[in-house]
Amino acid sequence: MVCPQVRGPDDSQLQTVLAWCADVLGPQPFTLSADQTCEHARQRASAIHLLTPSGGCYLKLHCDHSHWENEIHAYERWAPAFGGFAPRLLAVRDVEPLALVISALPGQTLEQHPLDTTQEQAVWYAAGRALAGLHSLGSGESIGPCYRDGSPNGPVTNDAQEYVTRELDGWLARGEHDILSADELAIAQSARRLIPAFAGERPTPCHRDYCAANWLVGDAGAWKGATRFGTGSSAPRCRGPGSPATYVPSLRGRNNSSSLPAPCTPSARWSGARRTITTSTPKKDGGR
Repeated sequence: MVCPQVRGPDDSQLQTVLAWCADVLGPQPFTLSADQTCEHARQRASAIHLLTPSGGCYLKLHCDHSHWENEIHAYERWAPAFGGFAPRLLAVRDVEPLALVISALPGQTLEQHPLDTTQEQAVWYAAGRALAGLHSLGSGESIGPCYRDGSPNGPVTNDAQEYVTRELDGWLARGEHDILSADELAIAQSARRLIPAFAGERPTPCHRDYCAANWLVGDAGAWKGATRFGTGSSAPRCRGPGSPATYVPSLRGRNNSSSLPAPCTPSARWSGARRTITTSTPKKDGGR
């Protein structure tokens, strides 16, 4: 295998994973197309778009073992509920540095591809039908992230009211740091009166970042699928959409706190990289 030096702050790890990737993808050259990591305060993985003669895929490098297990579980157990409208898990690296390879869906995110009202309504309808398939997989026993085998990774609870209260408290704590005005905080606090409505709600498979930033559409505006299942976990169904920062303009426009996840921005770590890896390693079972 001929592998040119890859520059960046994690050269050694990246070289190791690229060698593994060349092995599992088979005897075909691939090119590092772009680093599409979403940099934010809670970042636990990097994503690199690879181009091969047979199409594109994503290499994801994880720095958090728990997050790696949770993401693999989501792609193995939950993404298939979307049929062809979710990435497929192509390969898993279970030794350090942890990594996985998923297929790439066609299209652009809805955020990047503005549509007219009729088209956008059709996308929301299609996205909702797809999400219903995920929710129909059945309820679990515990709310929260899990290991690859589905067992709970953290405190075990199935109390939806407790979970919603904790989530709301977390967002309000971040909002108090000069992000939300007193009136906005009061409105958010008023949501507490709705918490009893979640009594008896069972843990359900949830994407937890299901929003326009992670929905793909084609040139004509047709729904192409959903991406980024890494934050998925069992939760009350209300947690299927993205975080409040996804929807509340005051959070997105006035975010000056590192504790609040900022909108995703591509990392410049491998910006402009165009490196071709060539291998003569035979294609293995489970590869593309």
